[in-house]
Amino acid sequence: MVFGDPYELQQALLNLVLNALDALEEAHRESPRVEVTTTVTDDEVHVLVSDNGVGMKDEDVPRAFDLFFTTKEPGKGTGLGLATAHKILTDHGGRIDLRPRGPEGMDVEIVLPRFQR
Repeated sequence: MVFGDPYELQQALLNLVLNALDALEEAHRESPRVEVTTTVTDDEVHVLVSDNGVGMKDEDVPRAFDLFFTTKEPGKGTGLGLATAHKILTDHGGRIDLRPRGPEGMDVEIVLPRFQR
């Protein structure tokens, strides 16, 4: 369990899943895949969104959370999804980590502090 605004956290996760679906559409894979998995430790909740879409270039990662930065074709993306997710997660004391796997896809991990009673 995490403490936070459920609607904002839902928005952050939705943005990541929508990005993964967009990446799959661009990749035209025979077997498209998006996986969402969770892991809970004593102090944190980890949510991993993985896809086998087009991935992201390593050189784009440092700018990925900048407002209006997008790797999509003009008219296809606003550059708000990752920036919004990053803002929501950091406001909740968490973080978001991007791990591109080249042309094989992308892993995006959300890490949030676990609610302690």
